[in-house]
Amino acid sequence: MFWAEKENAPVELVHDAASELAPECINAIKHYLARPEIVSPQRAGRGVALTNIALVDSQHDERVQVADLVAGLARAAAEQLTMGKEQPLFTAIEPIISQYSIWPAERLMNPEEARAVATRA
Repeated sequence: MFWAEKENAPVELVHDAASELAPECINAIKHYLARPEIVSPQRAGRGVALTNIALVDSQHDERVQVADLVAGLARAAAEQLTMGKEQPLFTAIEPIISQYSIWPAERLMNPEEARAVATRA
């Protein structure tokens, strides 16, 4: 969603067809992406139009395979950080992590620091 917001462009989401995405879930995703202020008032006016969700076979779609790989790396990095271990990957990706993400950055464990980051526009 970062690039959609940055480019002010609609988004088509590609998702693994093997995972259950009920129509109600798809409608909720579209609704909250278009109106993020419902969840986070700081995001007012920063909605993203989700034009379609394409369900594909992940074994034959490289986009889903790459997304799974990246998500797995991020999860591994987050787990190591929460255990107090150094994670070099975190240093490389920290600048592109959304300020609205829930990420176990030690500096954000301080409530005042986290509040300051969350209120930046």
